[in-house]
Amino acid sequence: TEGWPLGVALAAGAGGAGAGGAGAGGAGRRGPSRDAVHDYFEEEVLVGLDPTLRRTVLAASAAPDLEVAQAAGVWPQAELAGAIDRRGLFVRDDDDDGGRVRRRFHPLFAQFLRARFADEVAPSERRAVAARVADALVSDGRGAAAVEHYIAAEAWETAAATIVREGPPLVRRQADTVAAWLDALPEPYAHLPALTLLAGQLAHGQGRFADAVALCRETVAGLDASGPPSLRFAARFALGDALMAVGDLNGVAALAGVLDDPAAVGDLAARAVGVFAAAALARQGAFDEGRAVFERALADPCARGLEGLDPTFRGYYLDLPAGHLDDALTHALESVAALEVADPTGRLPYALTYLMAIQEERGEDAEALATAARARARASDAGLAGWVGEAIAIRMASLLARAGDAAGAEAHLSEVTSRWHAWGAWEVETTRATIAARGGHEREARTAADRAIREAQARWPYFDRARCAALLAPVLAGAGHPGRARQIVQDTIAARPDGFSTGRLHALLAWLLHDEGDQAGSSEALAAAWTEAGDQARHLVRREWPRIERPLWDALARGAITVDDGVGALAAGLPGGAALDGFAHHPDPGVRRAVLLAAVAAGRPEGVERVGEFAHDPDPGVREAARMVAERIRRDPPPLGFRLLGGFELRRATWLVDDAAWDRRVAQRLVRFLLCRAGGPVIEDDLLAAFWPDASASAARRSLQVAVSAARAVLDPPGAQESRLTSAQRTYRLRLRDRDVVDADEFERAAQAALAKTGSGRRPALQAAAVLWGGEPLPEERYTEWAIPWRERLLDRHAAVLGALADAHADAGDLAAAVHVARQLAELDPLDEAAHRRLIIALARSGRRGHALRQFLACRHALVTTLGVEPGEETSALQRRLLAGESV
Repeated sequence: TEGWPLGVALAAGAGGAGAGGAGAGGAGRRGPSRDAVHDYFEEEVLVGLDPTLRRTVLAASAAPDLEVAQAAGVWPQAELAGAIDRRGLFVRDDDDDGGRVRRRFHPLFAQFLRARFADEVAPSERRAVAARVADALVSDGRGAAAVEHYIAAEAWETAAATIVREGPPLVRRQADTVAAWLDALPEPYAHLPALTLLAGQLAHGQGRFADAVALCRETVAGLDASGPPSLRFAARFALGDALMAVGDLNGVAALAGVLDDPAAVGDLAARAVGVFAAAALARQGAFDEGRAVFERALADPCARGLEGLDPTFRGYYLDLPAGHLDDALTHALESVAALEVADPTGRLPYALTYLMAIQEERGEDAEALATAARARARASDAGLAGWVGEAIAIRMASLLARAGDAAGAEAHLSEVTSRWHAWGAWEVETTRATIAARGGHEREARTAADRAIREAQARWPYFDRARCAALLAPVLAGAGHPGRARQIVQDTIAARPDGFSTGRLHALLAWLLHDEGDQAGSSEALAAAWTEAGDQARHLVRREWPRIERPLWDALARGAITVDDGVGALAAGLPGGAALDGFAHHPDPGVRRAVLLAAVAAGRPEGVERVGEFAHDPDPGVREAARMVAERIRRDPPPLGFRLLGGFELRRATWLVDDAAWDRRVAQRLVRFLLCRAGGPVIEDDLLAAFWPDASASAARRSLQVAVSAARAVLDPPGAQESRLTSAQRTYRLRLRDRDVVDADEFERAAQAALAKTGSGRRPALQAAAVLWGGEPLPEERYTEWAIPWRERLLDRHAAVLGALADAHADAGDLAAAVHVARQLAELDPLDEAAHRRLIIALARSGRRGHALRQFLACRHALVTTLGVEPGEETSALQRRLLAGESV
C-alpha cells in the first residue's frame, strides 16, 4: 500500500477495483484488491489506536451516521473531532432524504469497520449496540431504518412492533425491504395478524394470489374475536383486493356486510371494502344492488377521499357492460384525473387499466396501448407490477397479436407467470390462438381457443365470456372453423343476462352469417347490433371494420338499417371519409346521397373531388345534392383545425392531413410561420430571409410562389371561392374563417380571461385553461429564430396559469391539487426557483415535510449542476424553516 493516496484507495474500492475492470489509468489496468485496501485501513488508521477508542470506532460503524452513533452512546461526543483529525478517519458530509447534512464514514471504510466489528466484538455486545442504534433511530423519526437494527439485536418483539408500524406505507413502494423484514422474524412472530396482513399484501402485489388469499383470510380470522377495528377493516380491504384478483366475486360481494358493523362508521378502509363489494356485485350483473351498496359506502363523510372512485365505478362497472361507451370514457377520464390528484387507496393503476379496457372496446387500440403503458408505469411505482403489471401485459399482448405484431405479443406474454390464474387467464389463450392462426398453425389455434373457452366459461362473469367470444370468432373463422365461431357467438348471445350489451357479438354474427351466404340473417343480426348500440354504433364500426363492411352494404340495401343510421355510424366511426368510398356506388340513391354529404363533410380531398362524379349520377336527387354541395364548398369550405401545442397537426373537418399531402415540406413550415403571426400580415422579405436566406432574390421569390401554391392546395378544397392564404403588395397572411380553430389561440384566450378573473369563478376558469394546454408549442421549430418569441410567450402564459391555479387550489384548501399543479410548474422549468418554492410550500402544508425538503434538494441540484449557483436566500430560508419545524 506504500504510496497510495487516500483518494486512490477509496476510488479503487468504490469503483469495484480488484474485479478485473479497467481503471482510469487505461484499459486492463487493475486497481488494488479489496483485501489490500482493508490492509491499508488497518495499518494506516486502526493500528496504534487505544483499544477503547478502537472498539468505539468499530461500534460506531453499526450506525448509519455519526449523529445516530452519538445518540446511541457508542461514540462519545468529546472524542469525535479529535479522533477524526488525529487518525485520518474517512468521514464525509452527505445530505439525507430529509435535506439534513449527516456525517458518515466513507462507504468503503464503513464496510471495513463493520467487518472488523463482526470479527472482534462478541455477539452479545453487537446485539446491545444494534438495540441502542435502533432506539436512537426511532427517536430521530427514522423507524423504518431502525427495523434492521432491531432484527440484528434479536429484539424480536420490538422489531415486530416496529414493522407493524412502519410496514404498511412501504409494502408497495419498498416490497423487497418489507419482505426481508418478515423473513427475518422467527416463527411465533410471523403469524401475528398485522404481520400476516403485510405478507398477504406483498403476495398480492407480486401476483402470488393463492398465498395472498390464504394470508388475508388468516388475518381476518385472527382478528374476528378481537383486535382494533381499523386493523379488522384493513384486513378485509386486503382480502377483497386479493379475492377480486382471482375472480372470486361472490367472496368479495359477501364483504358488503362490513357496512353493517357499527365500528365501520367513520372508517375509510371499511368504506373502501364496501366499494369492492359493490364492484363485485355489478361485475356479476347485479347492477342495481351494486349501485345501492356503492352509494351506501360513500354516504359516510369519511369517504370523501373515495369520491374519485365514483366515476370509475360508473364507467367500468355500469356503463361499459351496458354498451354506453361514450359515458364510460367520460367517467374513466374523470376518474383518472381525480386520482392523479388524490389517491388514498392506491387505485390509480386500476383506473388506468379500466380506461384502457374502455378504449379497446371502442376500437381505439392505439390509445389503449398508450394508456396501458401509463398503467404499467403506475403499477410498478405502486408495487403492483406482479399483479396489475402482468394483467396489463396480457391485454397489451392481445392488442398486438390482433394487430399482427406476433413478436411484440410474444414478448409481453413472456412477462406473465406461467400459472397465471387471475383476470385475463382466458385472454392468454385467445392471444396464443391469434398468434397461431396468423402464423397458419390452425390446429394450435383451435386448441388454444378451446382452452380459452373452457377457462372463460368455468370461472369468469358474463362480460368476460362475451369478450372472449368476440376475440375468438375471427380467430376460429380464420383457422378454418367458421361454424364453430358462429356457434360460440350465438350461444353467448343466448346466455346474455339482463343489462349487458351484445351489440358487438351481433355485429360479428352478421359477418359470419354473411360469409355463409345467409344475407337475410346477416342483415337481421346487424340490425339487432345497431338497435342495441343506438347512438354508439360508430364504435361497432370502428371495432369490427372491415368485417362488417359487406354486411352493412346489404343491410342498407335491404332497408334493415336506415340510411342515416348506417352512413352516420360509418362516417363517425371512421373519421376522414376513407371508408365511405366503398359505398359511393351503392344501389340505393339515398345511400349515395348520404355518402356524398358525409364525404364532403369529412374534408377528405378524394371526397370533395368526387362531387363532380355525383353531378352525373342517374338519380336526380343525388345530382341536385351534388350541385348544392359544390356551391357550399365554394362559399363555405370545411373548417380547418390547427394543432400547434405538442406538435403540428392539421385537420380539414375530420380528415387528418398527413405529411404526404404537403407537396413540399417548406409549404407546411410556411403555414406554421404565418400561424405564429396570428393572422397578421408578413412581408415577403421576412419569408425569404426565413426560408431561403442564401438564394438570390429571384430564385427565392420563385421558391416562395411554389410553396404558397403547395400550401393552398392543402388549405383550400377544389372550387373554393377564396383562399385562406392571401397575398397582396408582397405581403402574405392567413385569413382563417369563423369555424377554423387554432389550439394555441384557444388556449391564449382562455388563459387571458382566467388570469383576469377574480372571485369564485377564478379557479374553475384556470382549470379550464390548463386543460387546453396540449404540450410544448411547435417542438418542430424549437430552435428556429422566428418561432422563439411566439413560443416563449405561450410558455410564459402557461406558467402563469399553473402558478395561479396552484395558488387558487391552496387558497381553497385543496392542498393535494395544489401539490399536483405546483409539481407540473416545477417540471416545466427546473431552474425556476419560484416554482420550486411554490411546490415546497404546498408539500409542507399538506403534511409532507420530508417531500418538501427533498424538493429543495432537487431545486439545489438543478441550479448547481446547470448554472453553478446556489439557491437564493428566499429558497434557502424556506429550507431552514422546514428543518426547524416552523410552519411555512
